[in-house]
Amino acid sequence: MQGETRIGWRGEVLSLQKNERFLHHLSYGGIIVCMAGLVTSPALLSLGVVLIMLAGLALLPLREQWRRFVAHKPAIFFSILVLLQLFSGLWTRDVSLHGWLEELKIKAPLFLGMYGLAVLGPFSVQKVRIAWLVLLAATFLVGSGTVVDYVLHSAEINERIKVSKEIEVWLGCNHIYFSIVMAFAILSNLWSIGQPGQLLFKGDKWLIGIICGLCFLEMHVLTTRTGLVGLYLTLVIVGLILLLKQRKFLLALGLIMALTAVPVAGYVGLASFRHRIDNTVMDVTEYFQGKDPNYLSIGTRLESWKTAFHLWQSHPIKGVGMADLKPDMTDQYVKDDTKLCPENFQLPHNQFIQNLAGWGIVGFLLLTLAWFYPVFSKSWPKSIIFWVFWLNYTLAMMGESTMERQVGIGFLIPCYMLSLGVASFAKDDAPKF
Repeated sequence: MQGETRIGWRGEVLSLQKNERFLHHLSYGGIIVCMAGLVTSPALLSLGVVLIMLAGLALLPLREQWRRFVAHKPAIFFSILVLLQLFSGLWTRDVSLHGWLEELKIKAPLFLGMYGLAVLGPFSVQKVRIAWLVLLAATFLVGSGTVVDYVLHSAEINERIKVSKEIEVWLGCNHIYFSIVMAFAILSNLWSIGQPGQLLFKGDKWLIGIICGLCFLEMHVLTTRTGLVGLYLTLVIVGLILLLKQRKFLLALGLIMALTAVPVAGYVGLASFRHRIDNTVMDVTEYFQGKDPNYLSIGTRLESWKTAFHLWQSHPIKGVGMADLKPDMTDQYVKDDTKLCPENFQLPHNQFIQNLAGWGIVGFLLLTLAWFYPVFSKSWPKSIIFWVFWLNYTLAMMGESTMERQVGIGFLIPCYMLSLGVASFAKDDAPKF
């Protein structure tokens, strides 16, 4: 209603526009649907992103929309990436523009979703905590179903792990993205437990903690390296910085010892985890010894990084165009006389390298600007939960092209904006980074 106010992105007071309260609720509903659908249903994920977009685009007047959007520099920089995809149609070699349109369809929600949330503003800490809880519940459900399937077919699945194959995730979510999302679900709910006040009912923090512990165990059974590396490194980096700033040196040492002991115990006690570690050592060793990298998960990935870098050297400024990256990578594999057979030709599983090859130094620098701007900008306050998400997603981008799939975009939009907005409502008692 006109005359009422709410908190803006950097703690400023905003006058509510017509229907803004309703649209804010609609946007939050979209976020909750996204949290539920990330690992369970692509249809739910799409619906959630659409609700987020529509809520922001429906806010009137348009001049106020634009004013709020332009003031949100992090959203602006992500939008420039989408504009780059739009203009890359000028130099694509695909005359049908089919690949260009497919890439634009994937990237467009990045602009529209960021726009919607930038216009409508951040959500309270309590609402953010509820969103993280929904995410935890969804990942726990899917993780538990996958673990049950592993128990029922352990011999067969262990043989797959030995030859660099993944454990198929229940309900069909990609195993890498599932592990990335589950890692953040654990970390975000650990942060939530540390916030003052109960979430839903008395004693709910104990229940959330138990579910986090079970998810932590499930991740080691499922053994997806990308998520586990992100989980451990984020815990180590964030935990050590906070403890050392408080001069709690013994606790910092205890954290390192605990996070070292857990994978050792997992190696001894969990067959799937032991096979994955053994496979990883074999994979890396054989690649750097110059042996056949075919069907090796890390070996084929490293070969794709090298091939993408060679491709970029031939098109250093604007790249080959993201829409043409797949056929041009195939040509580069052949040109490099790779040991990989054609069925193992793959795109680089690294967002930064993919941008470098697809959009050249221009695309690489734009991605770097968008991703690192809030980190170095003193004008944007940052809560600990922002650092948790940013570190977890950064590590994921090093091992996967996270912005090239619907699930990666659907994970980025709400979680980035929710975590960035927390500092507008609350000042963490813990030391800032």
